[in-house]
Amino acid sequence: MPLLQRLVSLDPGFPGVGDALAEARAARAAAPPSFRVVRTDDRAAAEEVARALAAGTALPATAAAPTPEVPLESIDALARAAASRLSPGQVSGIVQTPAGFVVVKRER
Repeated sequence: MPLLQRLVSLDPGFPGVGDALAEARAARAAAPPSFRVVRTDDRAAAEEVARALAAGTALPATAAAPTPEVPLESIDALARAAASRLSPGQVSGIVQTPAGFVVVKRER
């Protein structure tokens, strides 16, 4: 979409570019939310994960690899409650589940 925005700024009258930009924006707005979920075995590691996700830095070695982007329905019930309140880019608090400690980041 940045390319379309640039084309519009350079030549707003270019045939079809305004419509293409509007369609891209509508498709982006209609996309369902997606999340990344990271599980750890202890609270201290979960705190490091939450800080790293919020800052956009590398995850600590003690964390499991984050999931690929997943829909809300695929997250376990305890973490889903926290995830459902997030806006794009926000990171949940630490959620203790039977599988360990979970931190969720809403991607979109």
